[in-house]
Amino acid sequence: MASISSSKFTGRYMIQDHSSLRDLCLALMRADTEADVISILDKANYWNDQTSWHWLGDEEFNYSTVGNQQSRPDQAIVEKLINSMDARLMAKARLQKYLPPVGSEPQSPNTPKSISEARQRFFEDELKDMEGLSHGITVAATAPGTPRDGFKRPCFSIADEGEGQTPAKMPGTILSLNEGNKDKIKFAQGKFNMGGTGVLEFCGMERNLQFVLTRRHPDLLDPESDDPNDNRWSFTVVRRNNPDNDGKGSKYVYLAPVENDHEPQKKGLLSFKADTMPIFPSGSEAYVRESRWGTLIKLYEYDAIGFSSNMLRSGGLLAKTSIMIPEPSLPVRFHECRPSYRGHSGSFDTTMYGLIETLRNDFDSDKRENVQWYNEDVFDLDGAEFKLHYFLFKSKKAAASYRRDEGLVFYYNGQTHTMLTKDFFLRKSVKLDYLSQSLLVFVDCGKISSREHERLFMNNRSQLRRGEFAEKLVKRLEDEIGKHEELKKLASERRRQEISNQTESSDAVAKAIQRILDKHKIISQLLGQGSRVKNPHRPETAGQGLVGFIGKRFPTKFHIEKHDPEKVYERDAPLGQRVRITFETDAEDDYFRRSDEPGTFSLLIETKDGSEPAKNV
Repeated sequence: MASISSSKFTGRYMIQDHSSLRDLCLALMRADTEADVISILDKANYWNDQTSWHWLGDEEFNYSTVGNQQSRPDQAIVEKLINSMDARLMAKARLQKYLPPVGSEPQSPNTPKSISEARQRFFEDELKDMEGLSHGITVAATAPGTPRDGFKRPCFSIADEGEGQTPAKMPGTILSLNEGNKDKIKFAQGKFNMGGTGVLEFCGMERNLQFVLTRRHPDLLDPESDDPNDNRWSFTVVRRNNPDNDGKGSKYVYLAPVENDHEPQKKGLLSFKADTMPIFPSGSEAYVRESRWGTLIKLYEYDAIGFSSNMLRSGGLLAKTSIMIPEPSLPVRFHECRPSYRGHSGSFDTTMYGLIETLRNDFDSDKRENVQWYNEDVFDLDGAEFKLHYFLFKSKKAAASYRRDEGLVFYYNGQTHTMLTKDFFLRKSVKLDYLSQSLLVFVDCGKISSREHERLFMNNRSQLRRGEFAEKLVKRLEDEIGKHEELKKLASERRRQEISNQTESSDAVAKAIQRILDKHKIISQLLGQGSRVKNPHRPETAGQGLVGFIGKRFPTKFHIEKHDPEKVYERDAPLGQRVRITFETDAEDDYFRRSDEPGTFSLLIETKDGSEPAKNV
């Protein structure tokens, strides 16, 4: 164990042997099995010393909170990435004086009110180089040995160049529960530090181990603090203790062996002086790129069921994360650091931009390798605005590269909260059978109020809440998607194509049978007289298909279909019922969704005082 001086300073014992503590930290950081971590801590005389461990969240019976988080291991990791994005945004906000160095009050009057506003204001220039920006948040996969050695649970290390924490503040932030550290910061997504503990149940083989290392940004140190440890790196290990004989369940604790004479029941974290620490990966090597501040969290032997293979390929953690954070506030760099694993085209690292951006880029490219059609729609439900992103893949195989069973993905502030399977498109009210295997729809709920969010989603962000508002939303989605004219046309095209494929296949079979009959007359005689073999799948009349349309970059007309634009259009609209009115225009199909000079649409109601935006009432 590192030596601890008996000399006191502001109530804290001073750790003298910084090199030994740094070595201990590096050993824990580079360990890839739970057994190795336990061995390292045992040799340092910490593992079995119960006085060196403190209750996580300062709560003895904390399993009820920790064990009631995400039900899936991939969802739990996403919460860690969201925390890293928040940390980077908050660091920028503090450096630019929108937030104080510590806490959330007082805030500047023009502090960003949304994630998108904060992203644009704090990273405007860096957004031009998304790949370079992604190096500020990384995920590295490591494991002992090679794939030939047999299945080994991977370790995932998440590092960020965020604000970081001081040794004294870490118990009340990263290691806290229900503290509400960010609840008043409107552009921060994580609010209560609860979601970040969801990974613990999926860590390790027996003791659910997690490693944490952090250092506060030097320019964000509290000017009023007299704590000499503030500029140090601090680290700890979180573990689960098995239920005691009292049978009251497991308890989570973290390593905190440093005595505190002011609060003996709250010991401090191990900390040391170092200009930099290698918390970031580079290429296929983990823990090599140095940083002066930031946070590293390592999840040992993670239960990566369903995504334990190469993290950069289809079905890996990158693809899982991309659909669970379809519109991230900041990009993330994924590094595959396990021996004998490779990424795309032999690479070891790839940037995650979010699935919506990835699919948009595919559609906007000249090749359009996977996405055949993309569209956006906006609708209003009880005053709440929802935006839909439609992606139709060229084939079932193309769709399988990006999603598994997802059909409708509901997301809020960039993060997926729940989804409905692709069977949604088979419902009688939707009837898009021929598109069900290749259609993916994102439902952006980012503009709903906090109360509407509570009415719509469960706190675990994994399912819709059963209630009137959620049911009305689903029924409205059935109507919007099932009656979408372009989707119905695309479904008809797919149907004709499928029948055509069956016809071609049946024609080939029919011709083969006919050749046999022509060659072996005895078979024809046994079958009796008749005409040539017919194809039962060939329709009597072939569909003509859709006529190609070439629109104008800026429309010259927009009026109600089949109506004289010079005359007033009148139509009854019964109260409590929806009315659908079709317009026609000569604009390009992507007029409203293109990135360069897109069009906008608004519906106004004329009143005696002028006009006002139309809303559902």
